[in-house]
Amino acid sequence: NLYPAVGLYQRDDRASLYTVSNSDLLGSGKSATPPLVSSGSFYYPSAKDGVEVEPRVISGVRAWNRSLCADGITFTSEALMQTIKVLTCESISSIESSILMTRLLPSLASSICLIPSCIPNLSAKYAMEFMPLVTRCAKLIDRKFSDDDDCRLGLDMKEGLWVLRAKSSSSETDSQSCANLKEYEVQLSRKSLEMHDSVYTIFKGEGKSKSSRSPHETLSFTAATCGTHIQIIEEWKSTDLQHSSNSPIVIDGRLNLDGTKLEGFYFCKEDGSTGQISGNLEIPGKVSPPNCSKQLVKTEALLCQAV
Repeated sequence: NLYPAVGLYQRDDRASLYTVSNSDLLGSGKSATPPLVSSGSFYYPSAKDGVEVEPRVISGVRAWNRSLCADGITFTSEALMQTIKVLTCESISSIESSILMTRLLPSLASSICLIPSCIPNLSAKYAMEFMPLVTRCAKLIDRKFSDDDDCRLGLDMKEGLWVLRAKSSSSETDSQSCANLKEYEVQLSRKSLEMHDSVYTIFKGEGKSKSSRSPHETLSFTAATCGTHIQIIEEWKSTDLQHSSNSPIVIDGRLNLDGTKLEGFYFCKEDGSTGQISGNLEIPGKVSPPNCSKQLVKTEALLCQAV
């Protein structure tokens, strides 16, 4: 069988044809033509790893890794094909009550997202096996729920007690306002807007440091979210009259799909320092009842990310 490898976004596109067949490795460890993936040559340990072990042991390890890969592909393909069958034949109520759709598929989609795309030949094998099935699942979910406004992907930051951790990107000593910004907690609550058609959701809260900040300082926290994008303004205020100062910090980041974690970068206006920041929900506030339809749409987002 011949498979074309076409370079995209080039003025002179040419196709390189490689035969997919077994070939013996040459003495230098290279082959004249790429060997078949099922031959085991691409599984760890490869010849270039320089592992000084008996050939019989190396062959056994490769066979074990090859069987794990084959079992994973078989299980994933069967689960995706069963998902396609459910999405094609079942009603929305049956889909929402299916353990396959609500429990297994989200975990499976997350696992597919974690498959590295840089492993020679093996990544291509995963792509050829999974991409048609993953694409089909995502399209069917979109077709089922795209017309329902209540089922659209509504990503909101969860209310409750958040713990945030900041790490400066500068090797030099920062000023006192940001040097102590290591770990702090914020109690967040959602605020309603007068503009009902706004695409932004506003959260406000107050917090305190969990590390070495002055006990005379308090934190004012305002966040605006739109989808997974979140922008935050922090303001540390000193209640000490002898050292009255404000230390505003601007944060730009992203939320995860369930709104319980964030990652981003901060900028301290007082001294111009920057760094990374991350946070997670420690104690949830108001817990809304689960919406299976929205969860399926989030699963669709994971499937699209896997592609």
